[in-house]
Amino acid sequence: SINAEYGELCPLDMMMRTLALALVASAAAETMLLHTNSPPNDPHHTHCQDVKADMDDTRAQDWWAAEAWNYKGWTNGSLCDESVYPSIEHQDTPIGVPAVTLRRLGKSPMTLASAESKVIKKIEVGDNHCAQLVVDMGKNSSLCQVDDWWLNNAWHYTAWTNGDCPKPYTHLDRIEHPIGVSCVDLNTYGSPAVAPLVDDVAEEKTIHNISPGGAHCTEIYINDPATNAYWKAHGYQYPTVLWPVGECDRKIYNWFNRNGTIAEGVTSKTWGIHQN
Repeated sequence: SINAEYGELCPLDMMMRTLALALVASAAAETMLLHTNSPPNDPHHTHCQDVKADMDDTRAQDWWAAEAWNYKGWTNGSLCDESVYPSIEHQDTPIGVPAVTLRRLGKSPMTLASAESKVIKKIEVGDNHCAQLVVDMGKNSSLCQVDDWWLNNAWHYTAWTNGDCPKPYTHLDRIEHPIGVSCVDLNTYGSPAVAPLVDDVAEEKTIHNISPGGAHCTEIYINDPATNAYWKAHGYQYPTVLWPVGECDRKIYNWFNRNGTIAEGVTSKTWGIHQN
């Protein structure tokens, strides 16, 4: 109530207001913990993803205000159970928000250096070609960190089949490498009766990539790829198994997030998931 004579808050009202402000400040200072045992891109249900955020940080608060809708249905108050998911396969922070940690954990520790998995081969067949990933742990070095790359990217290939490409995919059309890991091979095999894969001769080439966790999809548009200077110099950094041709699936990634310019004649758009 208001003191009619002085137009001031009464002591009781002042105390309640102070208590409310203290509760808000306390809530902001809490560490937010979230997890889900059903993350996107996990067809075998062997992974868990979690979020840890220091909500006392204003950048973390801004990040949460923009991204909270992505985490509807996640369990609040705890992280992934590391006794069930002992292997941390991916850990990252949003750009410019070090107070937020995003993790993806798996059920089985990766025995990267074991003899039986020294050379890992994964294949996927489709569109008259076969894609094969070859990860040779024996090539790990300070200049080519195979084990780190596999630790962070293995989940992309859980649905792929082990082994070599079957017949009739016997003709090696293309060899590519993930960005910064030249000793990991991404081979594309075709049938001798089918024309090898070549870069599009169209005026614009569109490729896309789904981020770890599946919350976003980025499209890159290359103007005149046959003559584009950036694409000629850096096209190998966008292997087709990670950056397939075409747009993001608009039925899933239906919310425009941001756009950017990578180089002259090369632009990008990032899309998110909006659930009504």
